[in-house]
Amino acid sequence: MTVLPTGRRYSGVLLAALTATLIGACGGSTATPSPVHASPSAAPAATATAANVSAEPTIPLAASPTVRATVTPTAPPASATPTGTQTPSAPPSESASSTPAASAPAGSPLPSLGPADENGLAFSAPVLLGDPDSGLAVVAALAQNTSDTVDSYTVAATFKNGKKTTATAAGFVNDHRPGEVRPIQLQILDGTPGASDTISLTFDTMSSQDPTTDNATVAAQVTYGSPTITGGDYPEVDVDVTNGSSTAATLTIIAAVVRDGAFVGLGYSDVDLAGGKTDTASILITGEATDTDQIMLAVDTVTLD
Repeated sequence: MTVLPTGRRYSGVLLAALTATLIGACGGSTATPSPVHASPSAAPAATATAANVSAEPTIPLAASPTVRATVTPTAPPASATPTGTQTPSAPPSESASSTPAASAPAGSPLPSLGPADENGLAFSAPVLLGDPDSGLAVVAALAQNTSDTVDSYTVAATFKNGKKTTATAAGFVNDHRPGEVRPIQLQILDGTPGASDTISLTFDTMSSQDPTTDNATVAAQVTYGSPTITGGDYPEVDVDVTNGSSTAATLTIIAAVVRDGAFVGLGYSDVDLAGGKTDTASILITGEATDTDQIMLAVDTVTLD
């Protein structure tokens, strides 16, 4: 069992961020999300059915293929090392050696990405994880930034049964680095999705676009040990996290459980790390996880101390 990284947060401040989304607050370089609404100019939404939402596995992680969109290939090739580790593209201000590597056995796929929109953002079909009736369900998707800027933005998801909207969800993506592929999470804001509902995910609002950010520089230097998966009714992923930068920070680590090219579980946890230090992140998973699954790890958010 192996590791797959990348970077950012939607953590302990998640509920506050999503509440801010509803009341329309947005602005600043760390950007508070704006009201969630479907963007008129956004690319066609990624869609899925809640009962069968896994995308076709087309992205071998051990080789160096082009990450292919569901319809038209738009993503840049992912570089790979001879050992089978895949390294996300680094921003111009970061060295490739400081970017965390994601490793997987030969042939291990990720969910397929759709075509990039006008902002250079591409998403996989969204998937509902957990039990909606318990209030603990989340929406998960894979996202890639194909632009040359560090982007922070909001995304929105809509559940429909026929023409009727049954639920909505929203999420905030922090400091998404150029070329980076990472899992993202959306929280259900209202309504209760049904098993037969379709889910559409769209880009909502761009909060900031920068050549680089301090948070992105720290995130690019985070590395991981080999994760340990505990299955059962309350699955958990434990992994050693190292802050390779010289800057102390609170890191929100997101873990996506990958099985047969689809996300089957997702969770996140905070870890406080001084520069150069290592600590263990214990991440509770919504959905499923077994010791034969693959784990994709990313920095969801960086908060500088």
